[in-house]
Amino acid sequence: TGTYVYASNNGSQREWQRQQCLSAYRVDAELGRLSEVPGSPFDTPSFVGIIEAHPSGRFLYATAGPFFLAYRIGDDGRLVSLPVPTESVELPAGAYVRSLSVTADGRFLHAVQDSGWVITFRIDTDSGELTFVGETRGSQGYGAAHFHRRYPLAVLLGRETMALHPFRVDADSGLLIQAAAATPLAAGLIPHSEGATLFVDASGEILCVVV
Repeated sequence: TGTYVYASNNGSQREWQRQQCLSAYRVDAELGRLSEVPGSPFDTPSFVGIIEAHPSGRFLYATAGPFFLAYRIGDDGRLVSLPVPTESVELPAGAYVRSLSVTADGRFLHAVQDSGWVITFRIDTDSGELTFVGETRGSQGYGAAHFHRRYPLAVLLGRETMALHPFRVDADSGLLIQAAAATPLAAGLIPHSEGATLFVDASGEILCVVV
């Protein structure tokens, strides 16, 4: 909605002066100034990696180490914690989430890991709570992902093969289903240690890759 800004603070657990938390600010629509909302910053159990807002502007989701966090955004911008998924998700050792994305219809949340797993959660569009659906396990680790904002489509970048893997999002389960054969990028490209970036231009028809 353009009303609030949320930022992650990845302070060390050993330094009490530097919290691991989420900060929330109200945006002055005329001047762009930021003012902290009541209760900010909000503590998190571990450092926050990625933040993703629900299309409705009512909920916020984040990764915090091995946790998936969910919040309801109050009328004043305050974050109210929602229950974490009760189903256990056994993440591969050392796995790191490279992308966190809510589908355009607001029904599913996808977490793409560099290990090659894509974890899918169903979103209760009334409460914002997450329910674990399942995993899509790819043969290649993923360095980046992009979920289309208008269509139930996703493109994942294989870290080892440096190829683009197209998927469609199943309308009922939210799980990813391979849509076509992978498309290799130019020969000789080497994946960056910190991952890559995929994004689609304003037309929604051109995919740009930054490696």
